[in-house]
Amino acid sequence: MVSDKPETLSWYAIKLDNTKYAIFDTFAEATGRDAHLTGKIAAALLEKAPAILKDFEASAIQNIDILASK
Repeated sequence: MVSDKPETLSWYAIKLDNTKYAIFDTFAEATGRDAHLTGKIAAALLEKAPAILKDFEASAIQNIDILASK
């Protein structure tokens, strides 16, 4: 599904520690980010998250701004 989203520049699955993981997506514009968060991928993840992720809270989804990259 991510391949069908040209506004998603990149995405990463990261390990924060032995029990915590995260997904990190980048977008050229806020409109792409908003479309992603209200689209099929987000809906599928949010539907399954409580069953597969311990201590999941929808508030765990956060918007951030990248200040620098190389």
